[in-house]
Amino acid sequence: MMLEKAHEQMNAARAARGLAALARPWPSFPSGSAPCLTCHQGVENQAGPFASRAFSHAPHLARATLECAACHRPHEERAPHEVVRFAAAGCVPCHHRGGRAAPSACAKCHGDVTGRTVDSFRGKFSHQVHVDAGLECSGCHTLAGGNPLPDRSACSNCHED
Repeated sequence: MMLEKAHEQMNAARAARGLAALARPWPSFPSGSAPCLTCHQGVENQAGPFASRAFSHAPHLARATLECAACHRPHEERAPHEVVRFAAAGCVPCHHRGGRAAPSACAKCHGDVTGRTVDSFRGKFSHQVHVDAGLECSGCHTLAGGNPLPDRSACSNCHED
């Protein structure tokens, strides 16, 4: 807390001289994560796979300022070998928030989608065929309520059932 106050005062002095504020040279985390960070120092620099995808703590802790409890249970409450409190579906409410997304935003996490075929109620579905036809992600994926799965009616816009 004292270090935060000193940083604030330094930037106030810089502002008085017409100088730009300086960013903190240390990471800042939500106060609710303090008990976790007592043992898990440096966790913001850790990365690895989660749900078959690349995962990094940095954007979740430092940029989104999520508390550790958003994804993890306290040690005394979690099941043996549990690391994250939910499966990949637990990421959906945050990562698919806000309605429609630009295709470039989708590609940041789903860039490999054109190489996969998925099962659908119409049979095997190829994203590549639809991308080649000039369709954008938001044409089928509305992300209503954070859910990325398209409604069956999305197919009827182009296909007869």
